[in-house]
Amino acid sequence: MNQFDRLETMAQRLIEGAFSRLFHTQLHPADLARHLAHAIENGYQEGSQNGEPSVPNVYHVTLSPADYDKMIAGSTVEAETARLRNYLIRLIQEVDGQSTGIIQVTLDQSAAVRPGKVRINSRYTNGNGTKPRTKTKEAFQIVDDKARRWLLHIDGQQIALGEPVFRIGRALDNDIVLSDQTVSRYHAQLRWRDGRYHLHPPVSPDIITEQEKTIRLDSPTTVNAQSVTHYPLSHDDTIKLGSTVLHVVIQSDP
Repeated sequence: MNQFDRLETMAQRLIEGAFSRLFHTQLHPADLARHLAHAIENGYQEGSQNGEPSVPNVYHVTLSPADYDKMIAGSTVEAETARLRNYLIRLIQEVDGQSTGIIQVTLDQSAAVRPGKVRINSRYTNGNGTKPRTKTKEAFQIVDDKARRWLLHIDGQQIALGEPVFRIGRALDNDIVLSDQTVSRYHAQLRWRDGRYHLHPPVSPDIITEQEKTIRLDSPTTVNAQSVTHYPLSHDDTIKLGSTVLHVVIQSDP
C-alpha cells in the first residue's frame, strides 16, 4: 500500500466522526474524505521545497446548494471551514508534505455541483495568499477533461466515468452497483491517477463479515484473465469481478 492509499484510508476513518452531519446530506463523509485526499495527491510535488515534498496550501471546496445548507445547519460557515482546515492539516502531515504558506480553506456552493458530489480546486501561493507560486491545480477539472472519455461496458450497458473515484460492489451506496452474488458489498474501486484509471481493492468499512471475506477469496479480481489487486487500466482491458465482466473503452478525441 503506497502513501496515498494509506492517506485515503486515513482520510475516510478521520472524517466519519468529525463530519457525521454529512450523513443528513446526499454527500457521504467518505466521499468528501476521498476528494480531499485526492486534492492533496494531485498537487503533490516531490522534492520541490528545500528538497522536501510540497503540497498546495489553498483549497476551495464547493458543494451543491442542498448539501451546503445541510452541512452548515446548526453550525456556521466559519466553524465548518475551520474543521476542514484542521482536517487537511492532519492529512498533509500524514504524507510529510510541506506547504508554501498557511493552509487556507474556503467553503462555497454552486448549482453546477450535483447533490452528493463535491468539487475541490487546490493551488499554491507564495505564503501571503496573494501571488500564485505555480499555476492553479484544478484537480477535478483536470479529471473531467481527460477521464470523461472513459467508459465501462457491463452486460450491454454503457457507464460513463469521469469522476476521481468509482466504488464497485453490491452495496447500494457504491457508484456502480452490481447484483452479482459472487461480488462482495464493497468489491473494488477505480481511481483516476496519472492520466488513467487504476483498479484498486476497496477501502473497506471497519466491519467486514466472514462471508464478505470468503466472497473475495473465492472470486479473485482479474484483468485480461490475470489475477490482480492493483492495475493501471488501458483501452480494451477486460475486468472480471466475480462473475461480472467489465470492458474498458476509451473514446477517441472528438
